[in-house]
Amino acid sequence: MTTINTFEDLLQALEQNPTLREAMRRHIMTEEVMQLPARVFRLEELVARIATQLEELTNVLTRFTEQTNQRLDKVESDVTELKEGQARLEEGQARLETRTERLEAGQARLETDVTALKEGQARLETDVTELKEGQARLETRMDRLETGQIRMSGQLSHLLGSDYQSHVARLAHRWLQRHFQITQPDTLWVSAASEKQELSAILNQAMESGAISFDEAEDMERTDIVIRGSDPDGNPVHVVIEASLTVQESDIRRAADRAAILEKAVGGPTRAVVIGESIAGTDQELADREQVQYIQMMQHGSTA
Repeated sequence: MTTINTFEDLLQALEQNPTLREAMRRHIMTEEVMQLPARVFRLEELVARIATQLEELTNVLTRFTEQTNQRLDKVESDVTELKEGQARLEEGQARLETRTERLEAGQARLETDVTALKEGQARLETDVTELKEGQARLETRMDRLETGQIRMSGQLSHLLGSDYQSHVARLAHRWLQRHFQITQPDTLWVSAASEKQELSAILNQAMESGAISFDEAEDMERTDIVIRGSDPDGNPVHVVIEASLTVQESDIRRAADRAAILEKAVGGPTRAVVIGESIAGTDQELADREQVQYIQMMQHGSTA
């Protein structure tokens, strides 16, 4: 057995005898102190894990910071663009306000012009109303004048027409012989004559037989001249004549219509003739289409 006298002897004994060293440790250290190395080891492991987690957290924060910085850069860029767009918008708004002011000024001028135009239109309407009233008064006077003129013209035409018909009737026999080779002409009707004439008896007989109507007989007795004669072959022929200084469309149509009525009344051929001093080109074409013969009478009484 080893004798221990000094502290060095104790240390030497502890180094040489592990059992003694372990027994000494159990006597000197408490249970908590004995567990301290294990706890320190676990603490080191915990610190290592914490360090690892801190490193991971640092990496996450770094990435987050980088992303945040990128986003902040993008936001700053967007803000810059927004500011620039706002500046352009403000400039456009300023130009719009300027144009709006010009438009308002132009609208004000337009309203002034419209007001002046309305005033002018009102004056014009007043003038037009006065003009219409004056025109109405003038038309009334013209109507009165035309009515008087028509009455005078009718009276004059009646006088001239009667004389003209009588003059044509006196010369018609010679003209018919010259133009149609009609022989033995006999006047059946002259509208200007007042005495009863042979045509009336022919029309009455035709009306009684039903060959013509009452209205057709009445219309025939308004014919200017009716002459009966013989054609170059000796066949009877009747000629209906309308006489007028200026032959017009109405004269041509009356001659054609009345020649057709007389043809039904006598049951034989008739000729339609218009006699006058002049005829328009279009009326001459109508006469040709309606088979109405135009005879031009010169002022001295001869024919062309």
